[in-house]
Amino acid sequence: MVLEFSDSIGIYHVFKNNINWVFIIYFVKYIRGDIRIMEPLKCMDYRFFAYEELVNSSLVTEGCKFLSKSLKMI
Repeated sequence: MVLEFSDSIGIYHVFKNNINWVFIIYFVKYIRGDIRIMEPLKCMDYRFFAYEELVNSSLVTEGCKFLSKSLKMI
């Protein structure tokens, strides 16, 4: 798989339900190839969403929605 990464655009910390979540955010451009889950015990699935679909989806956590809304302002 070939991806083109930007520099990191943000690091966000969320503490919820006694769990620390750290998100390191990059803009990534997909170039080609198959996307595979390399750690199936840590990640069950992946999906691509258009912005409006993402912020209205029941499949997306509130933390990810918050980050996406924050990034929309960049």
